[in-house]
Amino acid sequence: MGRSAKYFTQAEKDAGARQRKKEAASTECFQSLRKAQNHRAYQIRKASAPPKPPKVTLPAFSVPALSAELVALADFLTPQSRHFQLASQSSEVLDGTNYADMELAKWDRPPPYNQPPPQHPGQLADALHGYRLRCQREEEDCRLHRYKTTPLPTFASEVHAELMHHHRRWKELQTSMVGLSGQSVDGHFGLELLRWGARRICQLEKDLASLRKGSDTFLCLYVDRWS
Repeated sequence: MGRSAKYFTQAEKDAGARQRKKEAASTECFQSLRKAQNHRAYQIRKASAPPKPPKVTLPAFSVPALSAELVALADFLTPQSRHFQLASQSSEVLDGTNYADMELAKWDRPPPYNQPPPQHPGQLADALHGYRLRCQREEEDCRLHRYKTTPLPTFASEVHAELMHHHRRWKELQTSMVGLSGQSVDGHFGLELLRWGARRICQLEKDLASLRKGSDTFLCLYVDRWS
């Protein structure tokens, strides 16, 4: 640097530049300019941000009280047997057997069952659970499409109506089974249907409750159920 140089080293020059910036930033003019810049940036972000969806209020639904018996019956794990897996996947292996959809549909109803006693009740029960699970999954896939294309209050009303329908049918089935022996065909498979109905009711009750918490909660519940 020359004789008139203010700084003797590059480090001193850099330090001087930082000091001048610091002093300039403390002036009233600079601070007013910075506030104006920040305000303009905020207005730009605000204008470009997507609008928040309006808050949706759901109707006040009357939900039936779930009895202790219903909740207890709903608490079971689905089988992991071969017949359950094949029926849940609608495997062609079951075509022409006693576990084909046409045959299982005859048992997917309340007793009495006008069918010959099954040779392997356990296998039939597992296949029925797989069949019912697949039917439910198909129904809920259709319902998910309705969720995406229907106003939330309308969709919630449909879920509520479905809950009430299943609960009414469950109570009718429970009444019809009074006096049936659990060792009989009607008693055994009627109880399996009662258990599955209880499971479905509890799931629908959770679906309705999740809708009140928001769409994310409902979708997470759906994904968790079918993942």
